[in-house]
Amino acid sequence: MKKLKSIVAVLLIGTLLLPFGGCTVNKEKDMASTVLKIEKQTYTKQDFIDYLNYLLLQYKVYYNSDIRDDEAAYENYKETAFENYTNYQLMAYAAKDMKLKVDEKEAVKTTDTVVTAVKEALVGKKGTDKAFEEALKKYNFTSEKDLHAILDKISVNTAYVTALEDHYNEKLLGNKEYSSYDFMKVNGKTVPANLFYSYLLNQQLTDNANQTTQPQSEEEYKNYYESIMKTLAADVAYVQAGEERKIKLTSEEIKTEEDNQAYLETAYGKSTVLDYAKTFGLNEKLYNQGKTYRAKAALYKTKIQEAVEKSVKVTDKEVKKYYDDNQANYSSATVSAKHILVSDKSQANAILKEIKKKNFTTIFANYASSEDVIEASDLGEFKYGDMVKEFSEAAFDAKKDEVVGPVKSTYGYHIIYVYDKKDGKVSAYKDVKDQVKKDLTASKKTEEAAAVQQEIQEDYKLKKLHKKVEMPFDLYLASLKEQYSIKDYAKKALR
Repeated sequence: MKKLKSIVAVLLIGTLLLPFGGCTVNKEKDMASTVLKIEKQTYTKQDFIDYLNYLLLQYKVYYNSDIRDDEAAYENYKETAFENYTNYQLMAYAAKDMKLKVDEKEAVKTTDTVVTAVKEALVGKKGTDKAFEEALKKYNFTSEKDLHAILDKISVNTAYVTALEDHYNEKLLGNKEYSSYDFMKVNGKTVPANLFYSYLLNQQLTDNANQTTQPQSEEEYKNYYESIMKTLAADVAYVQAGEERKIKLTSEEIKTEEDNQAYLETAYGKSTVLDYAKTFGLNEKLYNQGKTYRAKAALYKTKIQEAVEKSVKVTDKEVKKYYDDNQANYSSATVSAKHILVSDKSQANAILKEIKKKNFTTIFANYASSEDVIEASDLGEFKYGDMVKEFSEAAFDAKKDEVVGPVKSTYGYHIIYVYDKKDGKVSAYKDVKDQVKKDLTASKKTEEAAAVQQEIQEDYKLKKLHKKVEMPFDLYLASLKEQYSIKDYAKKALR
């Protein structure tokens, strides 16, 4: 029994001593261990942890929250941080290896400003130095001096990273290997990557202007890129069709169309757009090529449709048959109706249930000024031919004071209330022949233009030449990873 007590005592003493002995040594050894190696240059875990702690501090400053409070999010954050740390160190190493010029003394001049901003964010303008140091300890900085020293190191490295980015923009921007490589094929013909990047740039600027939420997950980005590829492929198909048909475009037409599409340059300013284009690997020459291509595609599309419409002819026999098949369009009968229009069928059914519980007039009044529906309006008196076919069929088949729907049309789903009907008679063929001919001609133009559009814009053959969409600078970064010997020990860094 005494022996057992003495063993327990020894274990307790050993446990108490560990933080002051073995664990400290092991922790120091762990922090001194290598987590990244580029050529012969080694980077310690302590260096990565300093980088990570600064990111955590930045996160707190920008979002006023601590990501470590969410364990799962923090684990993902650390993994991403180590990937970024690896790229960050690789870029700094490459810049030094290329002997790119950096004024290290100038680089550290920003540190004081950053420390002041961090201090204000953590403890306010009137916060004491002691309060600041206590706040810093939560992010594993021992003192303001410690933060300053680590920031100096990060600032210098960031200056080398910036120098490499400047080198890329000055010497390699628009390079075929990173920006203009073979990206995909449409109908067997190769499409260069710079056209895809140009369309991607245009879409992202449009999304920003419209405050559209950008993709977040890998799957969302994949779908986003797929959509842009399809838009580009359809335009490529139109350019191919226009060239095959030997349709001529003048430089004046192209310039006018470019000006018509220049709303983003007007909104942001051309210099801002050109700066942003660099992140898509586009120099001014490639940016302008993309702009011209979009203009050509739009012009070819218009001219092909115009040529199709111009070729449409109708015979007297066809006109008479159209009259016989669509006599309702030439009747003087009218309907007066109100409708509620929504984009979703389930919403339309829900509104119908509300109407059945109360009445159309009450529910219509509720939605008349609501943003929850596309429209709730009184359409007044109209003839059969005044509305789209689906709507007119439902409205004219309904009885007075009847609610019908949901009726699907090209506009969405309609709930229709017919509050008046007037009988009429069908006009004699000889009296409306000219109008019938115009209506048939317009109908055939629409049909034949749609058929050509289907053939060109939707039936093209698209072949992707790459499994994944990569941004040009990422391709450059990948080339650096091939150029230099790199080994990382992520598990060691993240444990």
